Amino acid sequence: MQDPVLLTDLVSVRPARSAQTTYRAVASAFFLNGVLFASWGSEVAALRAQLGLSAVGLSLALAALTLGSVLVSPLAGYLLQRNAPRTVACGGALISALALLGMGQAAGLPALALALLALGVGTGALDVAMNTVSVHLERRLERPLMSGLHGTFSLGALAGALVGGALIAQGVTPTLHFAGVAGLTVLTAALLFGRLPAERGEAEQVVREEPRGRLPLTWPLFALAFLGFCAAVGEGSVLDWSGVYLRDVTGSAAASAALGLAGFSLAMTLGRLSGNHLTARFGAARLGRLGALLAALGLGVALAVPVVGVAIAGFTLMGLGLSILAPLAFSAVGRVAPGHVAAALALVAAVFHAGFLAGPLLIGALAHVSSLRLALLAVLLLALVAAALAGQFRGRPADEAQEGPLDRSARDEVDPTPQ
Repeated sequence: MQDPVLLTDLVSVRPARSAQTTYRAVASAFFLNGVLFASWGSEVAALRAQLGLSAVGLSLALAALTLGSVLVSPLAGYLLQRNAPRTVACGGALISALALLGMGQAAGLPALALALLALGVGTGALDVAMNTVSVHLERRLERPLMSGLHGTFSLGALAGALVGGALIAQGVTPTLHFAGVAGLTVLTAALLFGRLPAERGEAEQVVREEPRGRLPLTWPLFALAFLGFCAAVGEGSVLDWSGVYLRDVTGSAAASAALGLAGFSLAMTLGRLSGNHLTARFGAARLGRLGALLAALGLGVALAVPVVGVAIAGFTLMGLGLSILAPLAFSAVGRVAPGHVAAALALVAAVFHAGFLAGPLLIGALAHVSSLRLALLAVLLLALVAAALAGQFRGRPADEAQEGPLDRSARDEVDPTPQ
């Protein structure tokens, strides 16, 4: 039985050199995207104070970031049907770098919102491109890769947050911070994104030309999109409301309230880094169902026992369960729409990002008319729906009739024996 490819970088396999090169290039794209999000996130408080933004103004700016990702996803899918993933990824990185420079120079809410909209466009295009390459690479090697690659995003976010915090502590201005990250973005794209698939040559072994026909809208595809939506609503709700819940409902201090998000984020990272191994061992459908139920259990504990320590443990358990849902949804797209991967991924990505936008707003609206505890029950119900739909994660045997000789040779070069 073949061992899975882990994030520690293909330790137990020896695929073709082009596959290893592509894996490392797409991992760098995931890591960079995490750095970009965390770099902005670390400066939110400083920019709010610098620009004198109200809570409503800041919410509008944050919504612009997510809106950019939602709007660009269909366009990115269209472009990937006609251009190399390398081209789309480099374009996304360049737009992101320019957006960071714009944020550093923003003098008010309109300029900041416009820069954040551009950042959403850049990171959204990069997101669709790197997930498309990942799906094709998984199909080529017949190994789970997606969870570990999303774990790389989490590591990038952790690195960006730590570096951002250190720079802020040293008195570095947001303008200088963003300029440095913009330079890193351009440098990464120049040095590493050139190894992503191109239209011709060695990279054709990973991504073949996709048809330009209309994407068939099937129930499995809608189900995967909704599963991604459920995961995004859960993640966005914890990011925006866990601290409020711990402070207002459990009565914790501000420092303790931050531990709920910290535990959630750490569990998300660890869950994704181990997701490849767990998917290969238990199967995508079983693991997805367990993850969704674990997320529901964790949130249920946090809501049922409004005590600081118990609630933090509940949010941590929820992060562990949610960690693998989005990677499994993206990975399964390659099986439900094998001839339209880029377009199908664009749809799933758009719905996923819409969940990040809609989730916190939904919780806020429900909390306004009832209470925060009751509002968060909606997230718990969505986790239970995700558990019921988890059968859509189930893989099917590769269709040899749709395989090219390059795909079969790449799979044959995988060494099933541990090193």
